[in-house]
Amino acid sequence: MAGSLEPGELFVTLEWAQGLRNCDIFKSQDPYVLLTVGNVTQKSKTHSKGGRQPTWNEVFRFTLGPEAEMVAKIMDSDKFLAKWRGGDDEVGVAKVDLRQARLLRKQRLKADVISRNKICGEVSFMFHFIPIHGGASQAGSASHQTSQSFSQSGLAAHQTSQSFSQSGLAAHQTSQSF
Repeated sequence: MAGSLEPGELFVTLEWAQGLRNCDIFKSQDPYVLLTVGNVTQKSKTHSKGGRQPTWNEVFRFTLGPEAEMVAKIMDSDKFLAKWRGGDDEVGVAKVDLRQARLLRKQRLKADVISRNKICGEVSFMFHFIPIHGGASQAGSASHQTSQSFSQSGLAAHQTSQSFSQSGLAAHQTSQSF
C-alpha cells in the first residue's frame, strides 16, 4: 500500500481539554466538540459548566478511506444568547494528523487548540485504528481484549462494549491488530 492510506475503522475517544479560552464572561462555559473526518461530523455531549477544563470520555467511530486529518472544533453552548448572535461561540480548533494513528494502531495524543491564531489550550484523544482487510464481510462483534484496552484508557466498560457492538467489528480481526 505504498503511497495510499489503509482503510479501516477509527475509534476516537475524546477525553478532556484544559486551558481553554473562556467565552462566557458571567458564567462557566458549556463546551462541546464537533469532530470532523472527511465529510462526516459528529457532536459530543455538552459538558455543562465544564468551563476551561471539560471532560467528555466519549467514543466516536469513523470509517476511514483516504482521509488523513481530523478537525475538532470546540464550541461553547449558549442557548440564551445564541438566538441573537447567530449560534454558539467557537472556543477553538484542533487539527490531528491521522496517519500516525493508522501506523501505530493505538495512540494517545494531545493537540493544541488554536483560537485567533494563538494556542489557547489542549485537547486529549485516544485513537484506536483497526484496518479493514478484505472488506465488510469480516464484520461481526468486538473482542474482549479490545474492550479491556479501552477500559484502561479511562472509559467505562459498558460504554465501550456499546460503542463496539454498534461498530460491527470482527473479534478475530480486532485481536489481530494488537
